[in-house]
Amino acid sequence: MDWGLTSDWCVTGPRNRVPVQHTKASYASANIPKSVSSLKSASTIETDNSASEGYGEMTEGSIERLFCFLAHIDQKDSSDSFTVSTPQKNTATQSESQMNTFIDIGSGYGKVVFHAKLGGKYSHSVGIEYVKSRASLAGSIRDELLLERNNLLGPSARELLRSCVLVHADATKWKCFNYSHIYMYDRVFNEKTLSVLAKILNRSSFKVLVTYRRFEEWCRQGLKDVKLLSSITMRTTGGQNFKAYIFCRKLPE
Repeated sequence: MDWGLTSDWCVTGPRNRVPVQHTKASYASANIPKSVSSLKSASTIETDNSASEGYGEMTEGSIERLFCFLAHIDQKDSSDSFTVSTPQKNTATQSESQMNTFIDIGSGYGKVVFHAKLGGKYSHSVGIEYVKSRASLAGSIRDELLLERNNLLGPSARELLRSCVLVHADATKWKCFNYSHIYMYDRVFNEKTLSVLAKILNRSSFKVLVTYRRFEEWCRQGLKDVKLLSSITMRTTGGQNFKAYIFCRKLPE
């Protein structure tokens, strides 16, 4: 995949490419609201997009490093005995894979959603994107990756990517995000959006929230029952460095 201008970290893993048709049943199993319809590939794609590929996206290496970091969080990292374990290839039991689900709020072209499924081994990997042109392009990218004639992804990677769900929707209209891992590049979200998302997050069942907003900002927006677990430096394809903050749910006392 073309992640932009730079990649600042050596990456290994399945990188041979994949797209899939989803039934209503598959959307239900991925925790998608019934009111949200399946994203269809656009017949025409905007190529002259004002959102530059060289700005605002994290490098592939930064995202890989983030997933590696999440995979190695263990009991000693939290006084609340919080644990996250991302199963290794071919070793996850059904219950373990069901425990680890991923959603990207503001998923853009779907790259983090694809990466989560190919590298993070989440049972479900879902992306919500508000901008129609980006959501349509994400669906087309997935469809292209799934074409066997492109020979970009191997059969196993293609099968993994088939279960990725991409949704064109307004995340602030959702009732909750019941996924174990929530990711959002929220530096561009305004105060009103953050406030609405905080209310939805308070109703949601999640283990980990990855955000680019500081803990104090979320507290001001009303986010409750979370604590700052750690932070990690992320790099954009435009060469900027930002902090990603990893929050976890506080366990009931």
